[in-house]
This record gives sequence, structure tokens and C-alpha cells, in this order.
Amino acid sequence: MTFVLANTDFTDWGGGIWLCDKSVSAITSDIVASGAVLGYYQTGMMVTLPWMSDNQLLRKYFHHNVGTIRMVTADYSGSPVLAGAGTWKFVIITGQAIAKNANIDYSDYEQVKRAFNLQD
Repeated sequence: MTFVLANTDFTDWGGGIWLCDKSVSAITSDIVASGAVLGYYQTGMMVTLPWMSDNQLLRKYFHHNVGTIRMVTADYSGSPVLAGAGTWKFVIITGQAIAKNANIDYSDYEQVKRAFNLQD
């Protein structure tokens, strides 16, 4: 699942933290208990979440629970925040699918994409 978000999709939580909540019915209690929700962010290249800039002042990560994903951007640089505009991708995988694909590097979006036949 892909979310292409604008800065206006995020709420200023204060202290350089910006949040965006989305409903995701595919995140069931079974997924939370024994599956996985993998997150990636497009920065020119696809990076695995959580992600942190080289100077550690900009961070992107997410939290999930049954039915929801919360995308978070944190900017501790003191500069004007660009929030989380961009492409956020999530792959929701059952515990059984993880077991069948134990040799995948789940931090490599291209491997995950091939293994699960995902379309961009």
C-alpha cells in the first residue's frame, strides 16, 4: 500500500514532530500478533523505515496497530520543517508468508517487491 502525502496531511505535534494517521483495514490482529508491517520511504531511492539522516537531525518512522498506521517525521535541526511529504510504502505480510520467505532481506524493498510480486 502506498500513500503519497503532502505536508498538509501531517499534524504538528510540537517539538519538530509531525504525524499522519491512516486507516488500514489490512492490519488485523493476526498481522499485529504474528505478521509484519514493513515501511519504506522514497527519498530519491527507497529507504527502509525507520530512517535517519546522516546528521541524525531528520527522522522518519511509523507505528502501527490494528487498523491504523501512524507516519512520523521528526526534524530536530531547527530549520523550517518539510514534514513528511513524499511517498510512504507499506507491505503487510502474514506470519505464514514470512516463514515461506525466510531468506529475504526485508530491508531491501526490491527483494520484498520481487518476492511478493508487488506492483509500484
